[in-house]
Amino acid sequence: MVQNKIFTLWVRGIIIYDLLLLLIAYLTSPWLAFIIAMPILLIISFIDAEKSTKQVVPKPIYSIIKLSIIAFIISFSARAINIYFFDSPLEKTLIFYLSITLILLYYDTDLKSIIIRNIPRDIIAGLLTFIVMIFSTFGTFYIVSLLAGSKIFIDWNVFLIVLPAMITVGFGEEALFRGLLQRVFINKIGFRKGLFLASFILFSLWHVLWIFDNGLNIGFVFYVVFTGILGLILGLAYEGSESLLPVVIAHALWDAYQSGIKEFYVNVTYASMLFTFVASILIYVLSLFYLHKLISYIYLQ
Repeated sequence: MVQNKIFTLWVRGIIIYDLLLLLIAYLTSPWLAFIIAMPILLIISFIDAEKSTKQVVPKPIYSIIKLSIIAFIISFSARAINIYFFDSPLEKTLIFYLSITLILLYYDTDLKSIIIRNIPRDIIAGLLTFIVMIFSTFGTFYIVSLLAGSKIFIDWNVFLIVLPAMITVGFGEEALFRGLLQRVFINKIGFRKGLFLASFILFSLWHVLWIFDNGLNIGFVFYVVFTGILGLILGLAYEGSESLLPVVIAHALWDAYQSGIKEFYVNVTYASMLFTFVASILIYVLSLFYLHKLISYIYLQ
């Protein structure tokens, strides 16, 4: 009975959230659906997921690990359809709905405690995570480029336009990969293996579907691995904060920043490029060792 109720919730989620977005995308445009409809449906899914789980008191007979894998397969399939046909990832509210429903069913908690731990500290932790993401990747290169006379600026109009949609992306993907999969895998196979499987392997696999848009080449392989590298930072930040809000903030800021930044490089030598590469690697390695502890420390003050 409980098993049937869970799949009823999931089917309802798929019909309401994914198919409605497909209809909006078809009648208007994927971008319009992404910017306007997805945040609205995300708010609805907040309410609906918690309300639905309150109706199911016993835990389902399927194990959490099996249901988590099923949730990933459903989400991955919906993502493949959206990217292939609409060139846009419209599945974010669906994966949030599925992930939060499972978390609420299996863990003795409520929606607020999953999302928020302490709002001011969550914001600080999110901004810190975003800064680490920048400086462990392109940040040092930007600084050296500016010193060499390059011009780098952010199109704030683009940044502000896409930020609401990127917040939706953050809630959806972070609920699935950090809130659900990472939590489940760490409990089952340990911290390092669980973190690596959820936030590097599966998060990288999640981005392989952009092969429909980019084709297979060296640049695309680098992009997929790069997403896994950033996934580990987000995973460590989540473990340090024990809250989704910091990683949602960091994820949304990163995506909006990448959409809005414009770069014009001049007078950058090979020596300076080597320096920035080594510096970025060093910052990234240090973050693997200390980011978890640093963010945990924020919540102890």
